[in-house]
Amino acid sequence: MKMSGKLSLVEPQIYEILRILNFDRVSNLYRFNRKRSEMGTERFVAQKLLAKNGIISTLPGDSSYDNNYDNSLVDTDCIPIDDTIEENCRNNEYLHRAIYHQPDGNTLGIMCNITQRYGHVSPVDWKNFVLSQAGD
Repeated sequence: MKMSGKLSLVEPQIYEILRILNFDRVSNLYRFNRKRSEMGTERFVAQKLLAKNGIISTLPGDSSYDNNYDNSLVDTDCIPIDDTIEENCRNNEYLHRAIYHQPDGNTLGIMCNITQRYGHVSPVDWKNFVLSQAGD
């Protein structure tokens, strides 16, 4: 079967793929998942902030994540902030977020400098992964 064209993935799928890239073998991923599954889970909603130059999608552990957030808001609802993406990142110690720069809104970056809860692994820095794999 031959396929051509572009594949578009949304934030949750990209985030999970970047987590999976921590494992060099499927057997290591399988062992990790069996052990991690005993540690519990967490259900959450990404909270979108509308910055001056794009959108910040915060996740639990991010300094800008509001634990009292109204989860009944629709996924497309954004809370406006007075900062640029860069200013908001500089002003927050803990970053667990996806960022989308304007004007296209398609430039995605994942930032994570927190210790994951429930034994999860953080996503790899995709730029480092792409560069390290290109030389192999």
